[in-house]
Amino acid sequence: MSRSKVLLVATVVAVLAGGAGAALAATGGRATAARTPVPRALGPTTSHDLEFVPVAPCRLADTRKGGGDLAVNETRDFLVSGATGFTAQGGTSTGCGVPEGALAAELTIISADASGSGLLRAFPFGGQPTATILAYQNGPNLLNTGTIALCDPSQTTCTSDLTVKSFQASTQVIIDVNGYYVPNYYAFIDLDGSLISGAGVTSSGRTTGVATGGYTVVFDRDVTGCALLATASDDANQADIWARQSAGNPNAVELDVEAPATANVQQDNEVFLHVVC
Repeated sequence: MSRSKVLLVATVVAVLAGGAGAALAATGGRATAARTPVPRALGPTTSHDLEFVPVAPCRLADTRKGGGDLAVNETRDFLVSGATGFTAQGGTSTGCGVPEGALAAELTIISADASGSGLLRAFPFGGQPTATILAYQNGPNLLNTGTIALCDPSQTTCTSDLTVKSFQASTQVIIDVNGYYVPNYYAFIDLDGSLISGAGVTSSGRTTGVATGGYTVVFDRDVTGCALLATASDDANQADIWARQSAGNPNAVELDVEAPATANVQQDNEVFLHVVC
């Protein structure tokens, strides 16, 4: 399964601005308030058709168990979605249930064992650091929670989801996820037409009578008038893809997939379909 997600190029989600709480200092088993800048929008994602899916707090990364502390001004990449690769970054071995196709995640980021006063910035992999998510200092562990956009493969190849950069002092970094955002209507389709992940999907599979490169995805609503955005899963599995509403079912989208270098030769391919209504 590809690590990449194909997302819609977009603007900043309004809920990101000023939505995070104050940082907390854990001292003697008790959390106390600590000064920190209020995070602003931490990366781009879509401004509509988003659904928040809460999860039980789950550990994505802990540099004390994998990778070691972030040195001064060090940048490090982390996985958020998927089910593999988390052990190396000190997280839950099978991931935290964040699906391919997630556009953003609500994350709690913790600084531990800092060498002095510093800042952490978190942003989508492939992007640039902007707003500060956490100010930390030597002594108590500090944390903050905020919604952060994830890597957008329409802009870059996504081998990770999230990047964190330290400033001014080294620190260990711990990342927990509390939920994620997905489009209200999307489908990530495997080679055989089965559903890898999705929202609003009632069924998916091969189009009847088409042995290769034809898929049908059925949603729980009429998609008449909606924009149908279908893209190959990543740069290594490119294809020419056509998406259209089914003539026989207003809730269904039919996908035709062809090899990019050979016209009219269909091929099986992972496909990300986003329905914007």
